This record gives sequence, structure tokens and C-alpha cells, in this order.
Amino acid sequence: MLLWFIFFIIVYLIYYILIINNKKKLLKYRYSKEVSYLVTKYQLNVEKIGLKKLAHFIALTNAFIISTTVSIVSYFDNIVIILIMSFVVLLLLIIISYAILGRILVKKYGK
Repeated sequence: MLLWFIFFIIVYLIYYILIINNKKKLLKYRYSKEVSYLVTKYQLNVEKIGLKKLAHFIALTNAFIISTTVSIVSYFDNIVIILIMSFVVLLLLIIISYAILGRILVKKYGK
């Protein structure tokens, strides 16, 4: 649990420093894969949500995905099993987390 929390904080801080806190990169972030996926799949209005708020939601989601993957994979010793499990866990968490995030944003902010 401590490993998960440490990775969560580290990944979120990296996102915050490199993207959210930097105005130039935040404006470019509007055209990133994550934002484009959420906008096209759930017909979200970025202006209604706010780009900075959406970037925070995505940063929290990505921090959750990465930290959960690292904490699950850290229980294995074999490198082949680690690679296979990390790929499977990462893929499942991305699909599930972004589906949940999209539904929450639609419910809270509408289309």
C-alpha cells in the first residue's frame, strides 16, 4: 500500500509539474490522445469542464493506473511474467479507468 501511494504521488507530481503547471504545454495538452479519446467517445465539451480541471482528472487517473500496475507487478519475480502481467493489467486499467472517468464527467458536466 505504501508503494502504491508513493508511486501515485510521484506520477501525479510529474504530471502537475510538466503539464498542468506549464501554460504552453497545457494548451498543447488539449490535443493529446487522452483528451481526444474522452472528447470523441463521450462528446465532452472541454470549454465547459475547463482544460486545467480536465488535465487534473486525467493526471489523477493516469497516476492511479501507473501506481496500481507497479504495485501489482512488484509481487512477481520472473521477468517474463512481469512483462505479461504488466501489459495485461495496464491495458485493463486503462480501459476501465477511462470508461469510469468519461461517465463521471458526462454525469457531472453533461455533453
